[in-house]
Amino acid sequence: MPESFIPIINPTPPSYGAQRLDAESSYYCPICRRGTIAPMIMMEAFACNLCQHIFEPDLKTQTLKTADSFPPLVWRWNGRIWQGAHREGIELGWGTLVAAIAILVIPTLLVGSSVYIYAPRPGVPLWWFPYVWTLLVFICHAYFLLRVAIDYYQFPVWLYLRSWGQSFTSLWQR
Repeated sequence: MPESFIPIINPTPPSYGAQRLDAESSYYCPICRRGTIAPMIMMEAFACNLCQHIFEPDLKTQTLKTADSFPPLVWRWNGRIWQGAHREGIELGWGTLVAAIAILVIPTLLVGSSVYIYAPRPGVPLWWFPYVWTLLVFICHAYFLLRVAIDYYQFPVWLYLRSWGQSFTSLWQR
């Protein structure tokens, strides 16, 4: 999508001082943390100029809710930063953390313990393969959990890396 896709009223720099959330100011984006959200023309909504997410502000409760995902992510503005990205009606508790750790650890332990018990003799062709396989099991399960977390929080990884690369190259060219 082109940068001019979302019409923004106030392209001023984001606010970093302690203040209340209002419909006229710009803030940094709570999702990508690199872009700026600003009010959209003729709408009671904010839009990010980098990740293109649209947000619904609630000025009474000082919260910001994503309008383009279901269930929406919600952040609370404390006057300086956004706090607590969570989905409305969904609680991630200790059970989720225990399940994530189990998904990561149990398969790795099963493969690793079989490699330990039935260790290949050194000098045999491909003696290193079971060790690499154990490492690959760990990496694949960690990648799976990372992708689930990224999808849950809708973090735009490629946009973030691209903007980080642009800021790095602008520093390099100085």
